[in-house]
Amino acid sequence: MSLLALLNRASLTRVCGSLILLGGLIYPWYQLPSLTGSSFGINFLLINLPRLIVAPLILAFLLAIVWGGKKFARLLLWSSLLIPLLFPYFVHTWLPDVNYLTTAYYQQGRQAAAFSENHLPEVQAHWKQNIILEPVSPIRSLANLSLSDSRFFQLSAWDRIVQEGLGYKPSFLAFTLKGWELTMIGIVIALMGFYLGDGIEALIADLKWIVPIAALLLSCLVFSIIGANIVNYHLDTWFAQGQYHHVVETSQRLQTWYPPLKTDEAFLKRLGEAQFYGDEEISPLSYFIKGLEQYRGGNLWQAQIYFQTAWELQPDFIAVRGYLASILINQGVEALHQFPSIRLSPLSNKRRVPYKRSFLDTSESLENSPAYRAAIATEFFEEALTVFPGHLTALNYLMLARAINNQWHESAQLAKEIIDIEQYFHPPHLSLLGQAYLHLTWNDYHNGDLETAWKRYRQTIDPKTWKQPLY
Repeated sequence: MSLLALLNRASLTRVCGSLILLGGLIYPWYQLPSLTGSSFGINFLLINLPRLIVAPLILAFLLAIVWGGKKFARLLLWSSLLIPLLFPYFVHTWLPDVNYLTTAYYQQGRQAAAFSENHLPEVQAHWKQNIILEPVSPIRSLANLSLSDSRFFQLSAWDRIVQEGLGYKPSFLAFTLKGWELTMIGIVIALMGFYLGDGIEALIADLKWIVPIAALLLSCLVFSIIGANIVNYHLDTWFAQGQYHHVVETSQRLQTWYPPLKTDEAFLKRLGEAQFYGDEEISPLSYFIKGLEQYRGGNLWQAQIYFQTAWELQPDFIAVRGYLASILINQGVEALHQFPSIRLSPLSNKRRVPYKRSFLDTSESLENSPAYRAAIATEFFEEALTVFPGHLTALNYLMLARAINNQWHESAQLAKEIIDIEQYFHPPHLSLLGQAYLHLTWNDYHNGDLETAWKRYRQTIDPKTWKQPLY
């Protein structure tokens, strides 16, 4: 009878929740492309720190169940639930480099997928060499929660607070893993098991102290974000008043208080100008500001020089790497498009009327051929990938440029890199993956392997076959 008494609905629910919790501790919570660790110096231990904090709490919870301390076990579960719930805020606010990379990869993936969808006819028919590429834009800010007007405090604006303030935005959710989800699900199921046995009175008694603590914690987080925005607003006033030293000192402290400002273009521009007008020594930020001015003026080559200098002086300046990569990609786009399909002959000033066009006037001329333009663009795209490894837009454009140059093997290698990176997205970009498998198809076709080319083509149009390795 004692054994049957233990096998009731409440105990079974707690056991089920405990097993799911163990799965949440085994599996990781978050992932980025593996190349980010070596290329950007991302410390994956910090990303997994919340999971390491939950582990001893869950262990104490299991011990509390064995010893019969139900109230203490419920307290540990509620405390543990706060950690995964605040995990997006932790990544968004206190890991600005991780936040920048997730936002960058998310935007790059969306742009590359949209390009594949909008330009499917040109890319699908690989003999159509004149593919129109689109320029890219860098991330201008991660601190997008600003007190622009009184509507910020209305209930309709709280979705922005949840996304931009607490970190629950699509770019974060695109790289989460099942460990994070299993942890929250396991805690909730385990709590349900306790309240099934202890009754609604236990839930009401727990909520009496849980709700005030959660409200206090949420208020502290929201007011810290609002306070950072208020100080940032006053910095504009102090800068206009010429209090440059005060602006520099406050800005440096504010970066520590609210790290997302480290990648905010307006914030960095004001700080750099305050350092300049305050007669402080030249810093990497000074070159970054000069690069911004040239970039806005359309002088990409000069902007590249300034951004390159800023990056060399401060290798961990991740925002400047985003701008530098975007400039290199845009220069490649310009190189691919700058030559017209028809041009006048070099001897046009000496020609007779009527003039008979020659070979130099056609697109078959070397300087006007798509392959020549793609070769120039390829150099810019490759350099962009050295600055920002895994840049999906650069990989996609370079893959197309290689195909234009009939470099099918190199194009296929880039397609494999895109496929590998897309494995980290949830969900992946179907159109971009389809185009990547299409380039693998072209490589096998030009190598004469028609059987494998047919299997590749099936992967192009059938996502169910993507998990079948062919290389």
